[in-house]
Amino acid sequence: MKIALICGSPKAKDSASEELLGMLERCFPNDGSCINFRMNRNELTQSDVASIMACDALVFAFPLYVDAIPSHMLRCLEQLEREFTERGSKDNIVYGICNCGFPEGRQCNIALDMLNVWALKSGLRWGRGVAIGGGGGLAYPVMKKVPDGAGPKKGPHDAMVHLAAEIMNGFTSSAAYKHLVTGTMGDTFSSRIFYKMGAHMGWHQMAKANGLKKKDLGKKL
Repeated sequence: MKIALICGSPKAKDSASEELLGMLERCFPNDGSCINFRMNRNELTQSDVASIMACDALVFAFPLYVDAIPSHMLRCLEQLEREFTERGSKDNIVYGICNCGFPEGRQCNIALDMLNVWALKSGLRWGRGVAIGGGGGLAYPVMKKVPDGAGPKKGPHDAMVHLAAEIMNGFTSSAAYKHLVTGTMGDTFSSRIFYKMGAHMGWHQMAKANGLKKKDLGKKL
């Protein structure tokens, strides 16, 4: 079985989507069946298109942008849709992993529904959608030191173990099938406070790195 792990983040590296795909890949047997791709531009190379279409399972991991799929990834999906429809219906199964900055993973459901519709419109089969809340926390440098399945990584890791098993079994579902929802930092009151504190620290560090002060973040343009 060939599995395409497709990162839809616009970031070239250190994205939450990339972390989730890495976590998923470690749940598969180490037999070289996973092939990694990036969708951080408006168009895929013909070589990547051909390689993706040759895979049995297509796993898209992407961040939530305004409750939807990022525009650059949408253009790549439109490109793939044309290729799939021109060559007829395929047996490829599509899976999606969407992460958002909100602690509530269910915020990703609409974007995953969009990917579901794209798969069916392209003549492909739909497998499963996984919604990850608080996904931005996975990209924190300190989180790279946390083992898979430990602490705040337990929810996402459990979801990836579940998804990996379904991919290996060729699991498919109807369009109405519920997405698997989980959270990065958990859903307790205390964990949400720490997640919010970490997010604010990140904004302040980015502001400082770009020559701004904390008070500049609240200014209206």
